Amino acid sequence: MERLATPSNTLFNTALLISSIVLTCGHLAYVLLKKSAILVYFPPPDLKSFYWGAQAVFVEHSSPYNVHYLKLLADGHVFPYLYPPTSLLLFSPLSAISFQQAHLGLLAINHLLILIISATLVFSFGKSLKNITQRLLSFVVVLNLLLLFAPTHGTLALGQINLIVLTFILLFILSLKKQSPPALSAALLLVPIVLKTYPALIVVYLLVRRRFLLVRWLALYFLCLFIASIYVLPEGLWMKWILEIVPGGHYGAVPEGLNAATAPSNQNINAFIHRSIEFLGQRHLLPIGSSSMIKGFAYGLSALVMIISLLACNHARKQRFNNYLIECGIFLLVMLMVAPLTWDHHFLFFIPAYLGCVLASTGNSTQNKTRLVSLIIIGLIVSLKFKFSSPFFSQGWGYLLASSKLFMVCWLWMISIRIIYEKSSQGRQEHGIEEGIENPSQSSPRRIASL
Repeated sequence: MERLATPSNTLFNTALLISSIVLTCGHLAYVLLKKSAILVYFPPPDLKSFYWGAQAVFVEHSSPYNVHYLKLLADGHVFPYLYPPTSLLLFSPLSAISFQQAHLGLLAINHLLILIISATLVFSFGKSLKNITQRLLSFVVVLNLLLLFAPTHGTLALGQINLIVLTFILLFILSLKKQSPPALSAALLLVPIVLKTYPALIVVYLLVRRRFLLVRWLALYFLCLFIASIYVLPEGLWMKWILEIVPGGHYGAVPEGLNAATAPSNQNINAFIHRSIEFLGQRHLLPIGSSSMIKGFAYGLSALVMIISLLACNHARKQRFNNYLIECGIFLLVMLMVAPLTWDHHFLFFIPAYLGCVLASTGNSTQNKTRLVSLIIIGLIVSLKFKFSSPFFSQGWGYLLASSKLFMVCWLWMISIRIIYEKSSQGRQEHGIEEGIENPSQSSPRRIASL
């Protein structure tokens, strides 16, 4: 029997909401005044790559893939530009403004996107939030989580575009939930893929989900960008990217101008395996000539993670179940695990799967309570800022403990897979996040009648 709202309960919820909003405003003011304000005076290092890459192409009409040339343009240190040529089309506005304008503009946009991401996540929770009070409280909780999240501050300080990419991914997930036209969903997914490349793993998920029309729209959009890049960008840029940049993207490779893959701040399977090789080699526990075999093991492990993720989503499809926040979040976790380079600021992409799992684990069962404890531990460790430059993470067992955030991502990935199998086996029901049939119009009349 549903519990009726009493005046005392309503008064308590209102007081709780007002208190939460006041505390959040204070927290937001603290972040803006004590942390964000100082960023105005320090040029963000990662923005230099995007800015001077655009300057090299659209002003100097040369290649952005020569890091020495970028350093010459910037008159200082610049990280290499590694993204495909199509990304330069989206960065082209940077060629028309000064670096200071780009810096302040991106800083303002990133702060605004923190609010937008919080709101989009709340909308993606669906019918699990029954009234406006619950939605506002959820918005406050998510906003505070983002403000306390170390990868958020890393993105702001470095001048990264992760908040832009995450915003479009969440809008894409929301478009799937709302059954928006495939052309719109494809346009929303195109931006993250063009800007960061690795979100293309979500396309594999769409193929498993048999969203072929959406994938065709995505391919059409990309083809248009590809043709535009050939005519607009300097000649031979695609060949330079394929011949000079792509070969440096394999496991164990170190693109010129970046830290080594074994650096403690690199959090992925590639880094963990190579750190393990060095750890065992230092103790003479690694047979001579076995390094190449262990590197192959890294590729095998990455492939296994991908296959298990696809099998879980395919199982959900067969059971006519969907939870887009967790399922797309799984492939963002896979992206973090299998990418050759995963720095701390990339862990913003951990948020969708994490909040999806938290919402799917609400309830009074012992299993849900145990899972929530696990999720709290995962969230705390991932949200912290580790000083990976410390000698502790560069020697002995600390060298392996440097992968602590990777371990948390793997733990969350396993929880996500487990939730997908559990919930999909229960059929078409609502479990924390609005779930149901993906394409009712494509279902057989007999199956719809049975539901």
